[in-house]
Amino acid sequence: MTFVDNLNAIVHFIPWQDAVAMVNNFQTEKQRILSGESSIGPNTLLDYETFNVPAVLAIMEQPGCVGFRIYSGMNDNNEICCILVGVDVNGQDVIVTNGNCALLLCDEEGQRYP
Repeated sequence: MTFVDNLNAIVHFIPWQDAVAMVNNFQTEKQRILSGESSIGPNTLLDYETFNVPAVLAIMEQPGCVGFRIYSGMNDNNEICCILVGVDVNGQDVIVTNGNCALLLCDEEGQRYP
């Protein structure tokens, strides 16, 4: 398969609860690493993550979205990852409501290097 085939095969979307947990996990682990309580493994850091165009467009096409924010997150394997979230004109995360349920459209699961 080509690079584009591999990239387009990735489903980047994750539930917002997972995104919040990953951001919180990163914040906790960052403090532990900086204080010397914890060390990082060989796969903790990354050089970059790549996201396909449809995933980014899905965020940008949300009502009220004027840009996107990239949060640092940490997954269950203690790997730092990027989490993309739309932002509105006030700089707030875009949260779309669907009935009584708040939805935060998040991208993760990027193509990671290394």
